[in-house]
Amino acid sequence: MYNDIYLRRYNKLIVALVASLLPIIAIIVLYAVKGTWRRICVAIAFTALFGIAMACTTARQSEIFAATAAFAAVEVVFIGSVSGK
Repeated sequence: MYNDIYLRRYNKLIVALVASLLPIIAIIVLYAVKGTWRRICVAIAFTALFGIAMACTTARQSEIFAATAAFAAVEVVFIGSVSGK
């Protein structure tokens, strides 16, 4: 019914959009949230969402783990740099 090529292109487009927007949205939300514990909770939620999004791709488990750890590391550095301000 649907052409395989178009479905693959659509899937790549959706993955590219999520991969580019999720980190930006996470940082904006983390900036808007006040309080270190609240930021940590938000970071946990975004990291889980990122991991789930990665699991929906064809990435291997080691790639999912590495990408999710890198995403969490960026959030932790951001929280550490804005806490107390």
